[in-house]
Amino acid sequence: REKSIKPMHQEMSDEEAQLVADLLKESKVLMEMPALAPGDVMLARATRQENLFMTQPQQRNMNGRVFGGFLMRRAFELAYATAFSFCGMPPRFLEVGEVTFKQPVSVGELLSLRAEIRACVDRSELSESLATAYSRAAGCGPGLSAVMQVDVSALVTDPPTRTAALSNTFVFRFGVDAHDADADADDSSSSSPVMRAGLKRVLPAKESEAVAQARALLSLTDER
Repeated sequence: REKSIKPMHQEMSDEEAQLVADLLKESKVLMEMPALAPGDVMLARATRQENLFMTQPQQRNMNGRVFGGFLMRRAFELAYATAFSFCGMPPRFLEVGEVTFKQPVSVGELLSLRAEIRACVDRSELSESLATAYSRAAGCGPGLSAVMQVDVSALVTDPPTRTAALSNTFVFRFGVDAHDADADADDSSSSSPVMRAGLKRVLPAKESEAVAQARALLSLTDER
């Protein structure tokens, strides 16, 4: 099982701080001199997918608020679509990570869901315990080639007051089966060199993104 990811407000360890600095240094080249950046990297924000909808009466619970399970289902659907569009093949669901409920969502509110690839690592980079657990969860054994973490945030938006309040956050992890990747590479209609060489690495555009990514990467790769 994954180790819990530290909330953003918690103080960084020396290891986290160093990783944050390294990520920001690498992303600076991508943002300021994109022509000179490696071809296998992209900004995490470029993977973002969103949807916007009004909450309906049939989605309310006994307390008159929107049922948490409905929010999680919609978040999962967006996370899956985000992972699918990133890797170019149907991803294998691995697990739900941290879920937070910061404030209730009422019926008739405008809810915005935003999903983004937070981290993507090769199987060889996973901690041994996670590599074993995820291979079993994905049902592909040693065929598991990469793992993606998708973060989803839900915001209650109010256009008249021009405000948006964070109501929920969700973390989902998906895997890529090497056999699926091989099949895609053999498809003559596929022209993506990324799919043949492996998934792109995502990089943060600002410090808060770097902190979140560093903690996600360490929770995936650190055996402690």
